[in-house]
Amino acid sequence: MNVEELIITVTKQMDGYTFSLSPKMRKKLLQAYSEAVPRNSLFVAFDVKEDFEQMLGSVLEHTIPILTGLEKEKFKEIKYVDVSTGDKLHQITSANVA
Repeated sequence: MNVEELIITVTKQMDGYTFSLSPKMRKKLLQAYSEAVPRNSLFVAFDVKEDFEQMLGSVLEHTIPILTGLEKEKFKEIKYVDVSTGDKLHQITSANVA
């Protein structure tokens, strides 16, 4: 069993963003991948995000291994969803997964 679609929820706060995996998503990852180490959430402050992106590119792609313990290539589709509106903020598909 593979998890083809990874959904990461995003919460904008006063001083940064919190990227999270739902309990259901964490459970799916653990069932599908023995090497998965899913975490509840990751907070990135606005100033850290800006500095990081100047040096290393998009923070988004780096949230995947931190939150899941897996490389992004494990997933066909990765969606970042606003937790309060349900709107899709960003999407990475297998076509643009390097």
